[in-house]
Amino acid sequence: MFQDSKALADSVIKMLEQPLADEGYDLLDVRIFRGGGRLTLRIYLDMENGIRIDQCTKAARSIDYLLEESDILPESSVVEVSSPGVKRPLRTDRHLNSALGQQIVVKMVSRKNVKGILNSFSDDEIVLQQDGKEENPSFSRLEIDSINLNPEFDAQFFINADRRKRKEEKRKVRQERRSRQDSK
Repeated sequence: MFQDSKALADSVIKMLEQPLADEGYDLLDVRIFRGGGRLTLRIYLDMENGIRIDQCTKAARSIDYLLEESDILPESSVVEVSSPGVKRPLRTDRHLNSALGQQIVVKMVSRKNVKGILNSFSDDEIVLQQDGKEENPSFSRLEIDSINLNPEFDAQFFINADRRKRKEEKRKVRQERRSRQDSK
Protein backbone atom coordinates (compact mmCIF):
# COMPACT_ATOMS: atom_id res chain seq x y z
CA MET A 1 0.00 0.00 0.00
CA PHE A 2 1.16 3.53 -0.78
CA GLN A 3 2.00 5.86 2.08
CA ASP A 4 2.76 8.79 -0.24
CA SER A 5 -0.33 10.50 -1.71
CA LYS A 6 1.61 11.74 -4.74
CA ALA A 7 2.88 8.23 -5.56
CA LEU A 8 -0.65 6.83 -5.18
CA ALA A 9 -2.09 9.55 -7.43
CA ASP A 10 0.59 8.85 -10.06
CA SER A 11 -0.18 5.11 -9.94
CA VAL A 12 -3.91 5.74 -10.29
CA ILE A 13 -3.28 8.06 -13.25
CA LYS A 14 -1.12 5.46 -14.99
CA MET A 15 -3.72 2.78 -14.39
CA LEU A 16 -6.78 4.81 -15.49
CA GLU A 17 -5.53 7.16 -18.20
CA GLN A 18 -5.68 4.80 -21.19
CA PRO A 19 -8.91 2.95 -20.31
CA LEU A 20 -10.66 6.30 -19.77
CA ALA A 21 -9.19 7.71 -23.01
CA ASP A 22 -10.58 4.65 -24.81
CA GLU A 23 -14.04 5.71 -23.55
CA GLY A 24 -13.53 9.34 -24.71
CA TYR A 25 -12.54 10.87 -21.36
CA ASP A 26 -9.55 13.10 -20.72
CA LEU A 27 -8.09 12.33 -17.28
CA LEU A 28 -6.98 15.75 -16.09
CA ASP A 29 -5.73 14.89 -12.63
CA VAL A 30 -6.11 12.79 -9.50
CA ARG A 31 -5.96 14.50 -6.11
CA ILE A 32 -5.67 12.59 -2.85
CA PHE A 33 -7.08 13.82 0.46
CA ARG A 34 -6.90 12.21 3.88
CA GLY A 35 -9.51 12.93 6.50
CA GLY A 36 -12.32 11.43 8.50
CA GLY A 37 -10.43 8.17 8.85
CA ARG A 38 -10.41 7.47 5.14
CA LEU A 39 -8.71 8.30 1.87
CA THR A 40 -10.54 10.32 -0.79
CA LEU A 41 -9.51 10.22 -4.44
CA ARG A 42 -10.89 13.10 -6.48
CA ILE A 43 -10.60 12.32 -10.17
CA TYR A 44 -10.98 15.23 -12.60
CA LEU A 45 -12.28 14.33 -16.05
CA ASP A 46 -13.24 16.24 -19.15
CA MET A 47 -14.41 15.43 -22.65
CA GLU A 48 -13.97 17.14 -25.99
CA ASN A 49 -17.18 19.19 -25.68
CA GLY A 50 -17.26 19.37 -21.88
CA ILE A 51 -18.50 16.76 -19.47
CA ARG A 52 -22.00 16.32 -18.06
CA ILE A 53 -23.01 14.74 -14.77
CA ASP A 54 -24.35 11.58 -16.45
CA GLN A 55 -20.96 11.14 -18.14
CA CYS A 56 -19.19 11.56 -14.78
CA THR A 57 -21.51 8.90 -13.34
CA LYS A 58 -20.73 6.50 -16.19
CA ALA A 59 -17.00 7.11 -15.81
CA ALA A 60 -17.27 6.58 -12.04
CA ARG A 61 -18.62 3.07 -12.62
CA SER A 62 -15.68 2.22 -14.90
CA ILE A 63 -13.22 3.76 -12.45
CA ASP A 64 -14.70 1.88 -9.47
CA TYR A 65 -14.40 -1.40 -11.38
CA LEU A 66 -10.77 -0.77 -12.41
CA LEU A 67 -9.73 0.33 -8.91
CA GLU A 68 -11.47 -2.60 -7.26
CA GLU A 69 -9.77 -5.05 -9.63
CA SER A 70 -6.36 -3.49 -8.93
CA ASP A 71 -6.75 -3.62 -5.14
CA ILE A 72 -4.61 -0.47 -4.98
CA LEU A 73 -6.80 1.41 -2.47
CA PRO A 74 -7.45 0.72 1.19
CA GLU A 75 -10.96 -0.47 2.03
CA SER A 76 -11.82 2.80 3.76
CA SER A 77 -11.57 5.01 0.70
CA VAL A 78 -13.94 7.14 -1.35
CA VAL A 79 -13.68 7.91 -5.06
CA GLU A 80 -15.17 11.15 -6.41
CA VAL A 81 -15.39 11.89 -10.13
CA SER A 82 -15.66 15.56 -11.00
CA SER A 83 -15.59 17.99 -13.87
CA PRO A 84 -12.59 20.31 -13.65
CA GLY A 85 -14.44 23.61 -13.25
CA VAL A 86 -12.95 26.95 -14.26
CA LYS A 87 -9.79 26.37 -12.23
CA ARG A 88 -9.00 23.17 -14.10
CA PRO A 89 -5.80 21.31 -13.30
CA LEU A 90 -2.99 21.42 -15.87
CA ARG A 91 -0.99 18.19 -15.63
CA THR A 92 0.23 17.31 -19.10
CA ASP A 93 2.07 19.24 -21.79
CA ARG A 94 -1.13 19.17 -23.85
CA HIS A 95 -3.00 20.83 -20.97
CA LEU A 96 -0.24 23.43 -20.57
CA ASN A 97 -0.16 24.11 -24.31
CA SER A 98 -3.89 24.87 -24.27
CA ALA A 99 -3.32 27.33 -21.40
CA LEU A 100 -0.50 29.36 -22.98
CA GLY A 101 -1.18 33.07 -22.49
CA GLN A 102 -3.69 32.44 -19.71
CA GLN A 103 -3.57 33.22 -16.00
CA ILE A 104 -2.44 30.24 -13.89
CA VAL A 105 -1.52 29.50 -10.30
CA VAL A 106 1.47 27.27 -9.60
CA LYS A 107 1.52 25.52 -6.24
CA MET A 108 5.10 24.74 -5.31
CA VAL A 109 6.19 21.72 -3.26
CA SER A 110 7.22 24.29 -0.64
CA ARG A 111 3.47 25.19 -0.48
CA LYS A 112 4.14 28.64 -1.92
CA ASN A 113 1.65 29.74 -4.59
CA VAL A 114 2.83 31.76 -7.58
CA LYS A 115 0.42 33.44 -9.98
CA GLY A 116 1.08 34.70 -13.47
CA ILE A 117 0.43 34.22 -17.15
CA LEU A 118 1.81 31.02 -18.63
CA ASN A 119 4.46 32.34 -21.00
CA SER A 120 6.15 29.08 -21.99
CA PHE A 121 7.13 25.66 -20.71
CA SER A 122 9.57 22.86 -21.40
CA ASP A 123 10.23 19.41 -19.97
CA ASP A 124 12.25 21.10 -17.22
CA GLU A 125 10.53 24.38 -16.38
CA ILE A 126 7.49 26.63 -16.44
CA VAL A 127 7.96 30.30 -17.36
CA LEU A 128 5.44 32.90 -16.18
CA GLN A 129 4.85 36.50 -17.05
CA GLN A 130 3.95 38.61 -14.04
CA ASP A 131 2.62 42.16 -13.89
CA GLY A 132 5.23 44.72 -12.95
CA LYS A 133 8.19 42.38 -13.39
CA GLU A 134 10.68 42.86 -16.20
CA GLU A 135 12.06 39.33 -16.10
CA ASN A 136 9.85 36.32 -16.56
CA PRO A 137 10.31 34.02 -13.55
CA SER A 138 10.85 30.34 -14.28
CA PHE A 139 10.20 27.39 -12.00
CA SER A 140 11.63 23.91 -12.15
CA ARG A 141 8.92 21.35 -12.81
CA LEU A 142 10.48 19.20 -10.09
CA GLU A 143 9.61 21.90 -7.55
CA ILE A 144 5.98 22.16 -8.70
CA ASP A 145 3.23 20.32 -6.84
CA SER A 146 0.32 21.35 -9.09
CA ILE A 147 -0.74 23.87 -11.72
CA ASN A 148 -4.27 25.17 -12.24
CA LEU A 149 -5.93 27.73 -14.47
CA ASN A 150 -6.71 30.84 -12.50
CA PRO A 151 -9.09 32.81 -14.68
CA GLU A 152 -9.69 36.36 -13.64
CA PHE A 153 -13.18 37.54 -14.32
CA ASP A 154 -15.26 40.34 -13.03
CA ALA A 155 -18.34 38.89 -11.33
CA GLN A 156 -20.04 42.29 -11.50
CA PHE A 157 -19.66 42.21 -15.30
CA PHE A 158 -21.68 38.98 -15.46
CA ILE A 159 -24.28 40.30 -13.01
CA ASN A 160 -24.70 43.48 -15.06
CA ALA A 161 -24.86 41.50 -18.32
CA ASP A 162 -27.63 39.35 -16.86
CA ARG A 163 -29.50 42.46 -15.70
CA ARG A 164 -29.17 44.02 -19.17
CA LYS A 165 -30.47 40.81 -20.76
CA ARG A 166 -33.50 40.64 -18.47
CA LYS A 167 -34.19 44.36 -19.00
CA GLU A 168 -34.04 43.89 -22.78
CA GLU A 169 -36.40 40.89 -22.58
CA LYS A 170 -38.92 42.93 -20.57
CA ARG A 171 -38.64 45.80 -23.08
CA LYS A 172 -39.42 43.40 -25.95
CA VAL A 173 -42.45 42.01 -24.10
CA ARG A 174 -43.76 45.56 -23.54
CA GLN A 175 -43.20 46.41 -27.22
CA GLU A 176 -45.06 43.28 -28.37
CA ARG A 177 -47.91 44.08 -26.00
CA ARG A 178 -48.13 47.65 -27.36
CA SER A 179 -48.04 46.52 -30.96
CA ARG A 180 -50.83 43.98 -30.30
CA GLN A 181 -52.93 46.73 -28.65
CA ASP A 182 -52.24 49.13 -31.54
CA SER A 183 -53.30 46.53 -34.10
CA LYS A 184 -56.71 46.03 -32.40
